[in-house]
Amino acid sequence: PPCCTQTDAPAPREFDFPYYSLRDGFSSTLHLVNVTTTPIDLTIAIHSLSGQTVLAPILTMPALDERSLDLAALLTQVSADVTGTFAEGSISVYFTGLIMPIAGQLTMTNPAQRMSFETEMVDNSPGLFLLPKQLNALWWGLGGGLDARIMVMNTSPASASADVYLDFQGARHTSTPLTFAGH
Repeated sequence: PPCCTQTDAPAPREFDFPYYSLRDGFSSTLHLVNVTTTPIDLTIAIHSLSGQTVLAPILTMPALDERSLDLAALLTQVSADVTGTFAEGSISVYFTGLIMPIAGQLTMTNPAQRMSFETEMVDNSPGLFLLPKQLNALWWGLGGGLDARIMVMNTSPASASADVYLDFQGARHTSTPLTFAGH
């Protein structure tokens, strides 16, 4: 069913940040804002590229509160390997509440390379069906010597497959279909 005809009642919610990195001089910071006038308990699950998951301690966000969480510190707190298994991955945030009481963004920075990326949250709440079947991204460069990385991640607990391709200089470059385990 379409999202807009559903009543906005408290229910289990999930939103995901598809990619973070702590490799090659990058740091990642999770920014969260509670836009409501009531406290909300959040469960933050951090998934490695291989699908392993660690849970951070439950975070209670007071009403109208903002938090910036250093991902390396959060992973270290739960004894996860920030230079190995959990150097890259994705993040899921779970809570019970109304639609969109929490806003979020993930910032990845690398001062040595003068790079900064921001990733917005993707609402993946059960039963809302907000994720499209096809996702598109756009990239650009100014000259030679550039490097590009395409990250494709499965943010669901179930296995999934995807066709990935790159349209560049008038030609489509395809990969073999990719199969992903959960997370």
